[in-house]
Amino acid sequence: MARQISYSAFISYRHCPPDSQIAERLQRKLENFRLPKEVAAKVGKSRLRRVFRDETELSVAEDLSEVINTALRNSDYLIAICSPRYLESVWCRKEIETFLKIRDRKHILLVLAEGEPETSFPEILMYDEVFKEGPDGQKVMVRRPREPLAADCRGENKRERHANVDKAVIKLAAAMLGLKYDDLEQRYKKAVIRRAQKRILTVFSVMALIIALCVVFLVMIARQNEIIRQRYADTIAATSDNLLRDGKRMDALYAARLGLPDSNTGNYSENAVRALTNALGVYDPPNTFACDGDIRIPSSFMNNLYVSPSGKYFSVMGLNSNRYVLEAATGEVVSCWEEDGISDFSFDGDKGFVYQRTDETYKYFDLTTLEETDLGFREAYTECDANGEGYVFFTNDGAYVYKGTECVWSLDYAHEGFSYAERLNPIVVFVPGTDEVWLIIIDCDKMKTVAYIVDKQTGGSDRMVLTEDSQMLTCSTDGKTIAWRYYDENLNYKYRVLDIETGEVKICNVELDDIYDIGVRGDDIVFIGQEIVYLFNRDLVFQKKINVKSYIQRFITDAEMILVDNYGGCYRINNGDYEYLEPNTTEDVFSWEKTFTNGTLFVCEPGSTHVYTYTFRQSDYLTRYFGEYEEFGHSGLGDTDVNRFRDLVMEKETEFTMEDVYMVTLCTNADAGIIQLWDEELCIYDSVTGERLKTIYSTEGTLNGFYYDEEDGYYYISTWDTEVFDVNFRYIYSIKGCIIQGVDRVTGDPVVTEINADPDVGDKVMYLVHPVTYDKLISIADEMLKGYEPDERVSERYGI
Repeated sequence: MARQISYSAFISYRHCPPDSQIAERLQRKLENFRLPKEVAAKVGKSRLRRVFRDETELSVAEDLSEVINTALRNSDYLIAICSPRYLESVWCRKEIETFLKIRDRKHILLVLAEGEPETSFPEILMYDEVFKEGPDGQKVMVRRPREPLAADCRGENKRERHANVDKAVIKLAAAMLGLKYDDLEQRYKKAVIRRAQKRILTVFSVMALIIALCVVFLVMIARQNEIIRQRYADTIAATSDNLLRDGKRMDALYAARLGLPDSNTGNYSENAVRALTNALGVYDPPNTFACDGDIRIPSSFMNNLYVSPSGKYFSVMGLNSNRYVLEAATGEVVSCWEEDGISDFSFDGDKGFVYQRTDETYKYFDLTTLEETDLGFREAYTECDANGEGYVFFTNDGAYVYKGTECVWSLDYAHEGFSYAERLNPIVVFVPGTDEVWLIIIDCDKMKTVAYIVDKQTGGSDRMVLTEDSQMLTCSTDGKTIAWRYYDENLNYKYRVLDIETGEVKICNVELDDIYDIGVRGDDIVFIGQEIVYLFNRDLVFQKKINVKSYIQRFITDAEMILVDNYGGCYRINNGDYEYLEPNTTEDVFSWEKTFTNGTLFVCEPGSTHVYTYTFRQSDYLTRYFGEYEEFGHSGLGDTDVNRFRDLVMEKETEFTMEDVYMVTLCTNADAGIIQLWDEELCIYDSVTGERLKTIYSTEGTLNGFYYDEEDGYYYISTWDTEVFDVNFRYIYSIKGCIIQGVDRVTGDPVVTEINADPDVGDKVMYLVHPVTYDKLISIADEMLKGYEPDERVSERYGI
């Protein structure tokens, strides 16, 4: 009798793609799946046994029915590759029925290859047969619904399906070995990382061994390994910096973390720590915003970047003349069509969007049902509510306010006595936080401006004549106040503000230059010029003049008014004042197309295949400070102790002379001192022995602070930045653009002052530093990276 083979699993599937492709990859992955050592010791095996799949186990001449029945009897589990086609196969149903005669339903595992569970899973596996006592006391068999263990391997293409199969292997292996999935997944990932690290270390160990054999000193092996590890960490730190520069914050964090040990052994790459700190942004000042991610788009960007109010969706026009709508979180394409370049596009909140294919009428696409509705317009353009739902159509005949696919209000230009459409300048303002939409019709021929205030929910409206003897040029309103620019009879620019509730009109008597836009929100009115912004209150009382950088784009929500210029300056306007927000990026990014929504700035460069997102950063470890602090005293040349320290050092120093010395300072609460050279190099010494402890080459600016935090064991050294070191002068992190000023009288935590604050603000901007240990940095990074891995494109391009 031929020896019978036992199998860990029997794969049941239809012989058609993608079922057969998934079955083939699943067999190979399961048979090659190796358990982590600690798990293998626990279960008593290091891998699964063979997995039966007919194409690899059967020969042409064999009795297929008998061989399959034997394999089913000798298999611990049956794995069914489910799809709508699977249910049509008599052979597949028979395999399940035969297996259920041998083992219970718990030994059947499902893999979803295509379709939905309700149309793909065999009905026989969706229940258990149990005995239950009936009303007459007799035992009767009933079906109890059950949810079988299933792995989802569906995908849009072969690559996605293969990736999902690789994930499913761990889930299936855990079930077959009686292990918890989460536990096996975490241990397996750690084992994979360990194997990768071992392979890298093996290569470097071989290199170190060759060097050691050449110099015949055993001690050189360990030293060379350390050099290699440090170089690897430094290299991965440079990669992290490049990723952060390119807007890939999570990938930058992932790369930096690869180069650092889990705990502070005192022997880590300072460059990797620096990269990790920068990627985490733990000491980014509260008045900055930074790139937190980028979204890859299918085609090079041409123009027309639109974002839905919540930031969930965005749309771009590609150089291939296709318009794309994508999910911001995943970059997945929701819809795509060819557009002629002159058609308009509008989001209707997150419910849907309005669009026009080439040579077709405008359609409404419902993002929930994925159905489209013909709106009937052909030659028209649209404006949408950037903060909510609703949109407006403008045609040659009039204007139409829509809610979803329903027109709730319309305006006939001819019926209202307006000139023909080419002589009208319509302006739409959706009032943030309300259902009001203002349609302001400027009739250039009749020198008349009429506002229609429409409730976009009910369709109710009011009519208000704003001007009858002057030509309005631009305006803005928040529903309570309206401000506009117009020509007077001498063709001079003038500015008016109307209190809508009282009807009172005020005229601006301040001469304003080159105004091209106006913003109104609450008590704030801004008049925006080419390189200047004038800030007034709603009574037209001048508040402040803001010098800006070139062209300004404004964004108004119910919470704030944000102004962004072309070179990265960002201004948050509130209650007659403003806060300047410094971007943590290169300036040229903000000359690209951009839009601000839900606290996030979306930007994209023409020709790029990425949309970048920027958010305001609020660190828990560097907070605005308004308390009382003890200011540090400064010692320098001329001080007796400083001169003694300098003479002690110069007796031993051979690398420079007194002519090279620019500044000398002592740490007042520790036995350490610093000599700064004219080339800005910092040399740190033990002030008692004169021994050099550390040399810092990468500083910029004059040394102006040296402090030791005894409680946390950190040294703070300030030039143009404040660099923080541990007790052995190993780098921990940097506080950019700040110098140390003193310590808080209550907590003893360091206080720093921002040196690059907005020059228009007179008071110093101060922050309280909440020290973070190395182990805390690692903990924060690991929490953020939980389960994260870079995608294949990033890994291949940056080598991580």
